[in-house]
Amino acid sequence: GIKNWYNICIIVLSKFFKKKVFIRDEAHQFSKNRTILNNFLNYLFYQFFDKFIDIYLAIGTANKKYYIRNNVNRKKIITVPYTVNNKFFYKKIKKKIKKNKKIVFIFAAKLTYQKGADLLLESVILLKKYRNFSLNTEFLIIGDGEMKTQLIQFSKENNLNNVRFYSFQNQKNLSKFYQNSDVFIMSSRIEPWGLTVNEAMSAENAIISSNQVGSAYDLVKKNINGFTFKNNDSQDLAKKILLIYKNKGKIKKFKSNSLKIISRWEFKQCYKGLQKAIRRVQV
Repeated sequence: GIKNWYNICIIVLSKFFKKKVFIRDEAHQFSKNRTILNNFLNYLFYQFFDKFIDIYLAIGTANKKYYIRNNVNRKKIITVPYTVNNKFFYKKIKKKIKKNKKIVFIFAAKLTYQKGADLLLESVILLKKYRNFSLNTEFLIIGDGEMKTQLIQFSKENNLNNVRFYSFQNQKNLSKFYQNSDVFIMSSRIEPWGLTVNEAMSAENAIISSNQVGSAYDLVKKNINGFTFKNNDSQDLAKKILLIYKNKGKIKKFKSNSLKIISRWEFKQCYKGLQKAIRRVQV
């Protein structure tokens, strides 16, 4: 974080030694639970330290808006997008959505309150009332964490037979899960960006994400490659899962559109952004 004391020291000393200072941070309006006082102090912080910073390397739209909201000069903001190695997660295989095939939803994160796996399970309970929903869907929950035992017990108590739990997976194994899934769910209550959205889209997954996740502002397009739901709202999440479920024929298009969208979020764009930033400070 930019406000760590050692980073502040580096920023000030760099200016003293006439070095150019580029800042790349994940913050956006909803990346933390901030009070009115927190927001005011943030504003004051940027008013003072902005004079020591030459360029802000924005990771996406929400991050850029956060800087502008704190009165940072737009000319000092250059987009250097948050990316992953898209090719690593992509495998050219034909994934047809057949009438008798289950729709596979995937969640991959630490099993903590912040990541919202409990919201997903609450949504699955709400959807059980729909005929054959449990038979025609499968939910894969991948990860470990403090809530895992509680979540497994909750799943058993509520007879969620279409939910499967898996332990933490390295990227190589996780890519295989992505490639055999249809819809990735990002249910985090707080998430500065969420690179797993990039990963899942690279493997051709439709996306359902909280509307306060950083990556959702750029990567999730309503009814094009998925949907966003109201943050911390299991009922709205259930509605968006149901939209996908009831429109099975759209999934293939959603998946294809995810791949098209994420193809514009590659290391090449980072390189171009850095080049632009360097040219700007050389003027």
